This record gives sequence, C-alpha cells and structure tokens, in this order.
Amino acid sequence: MTEAPSATALSAKGERTRERILDVALDLFRERGYEATTMRMIAKAAGVSLGNSYYYFPSKDHLVQSFYWSRPLATSSPMSVTC
Repeated sequence: MTEAPSATALSAKGERTRERILDVALDLFRERGYEATTMRMIAKAAGVSLGNSYYYFPSKDHLVQSFYWSRPLATSSPMSVTC
C-alpha cells in the first residue's frame, strides 16, 4: 500500500491542499456521518480531483488518523495517590 505523503515532504501549496481536504472531510463527517461520506464527496467539496484526494489520504481511515495525529493530545494533571 502506498503511504500518504508526510507533512514535512509537502510544499506549502501541497500542505494547504492537504489541510483543505482534511477540514472539508471533517465538516462532511459531522454533517452526513462517516459512513455516508465518500471520498468522491470530499474531493468535490474540497475542489480537488478524486485522484488528488487519494494522493494525500489513501482512505477515509487515513483522514481520521491524520486528524488525531495533527491535534495535540489532551493531558490531564497527574493524579494524587493517597494511602
């Protein structure tokens, strides 16, 4: 399987395209649900070709993974342990 390009390997324009696809996908997932949203819908709404969307994200799963990897992890304060 082909790996999606890493963010560091993309030009500024490529990074903007990748971010636009990701943002549009997340909006569509919220509006329509994950199962009802297709890669074709995402590409059309983002203004890119279907092949271009697959270049950046080989699947919908990769889109979701990219969302989680691009957001900082929520950390909680350490718990106090008392005996």
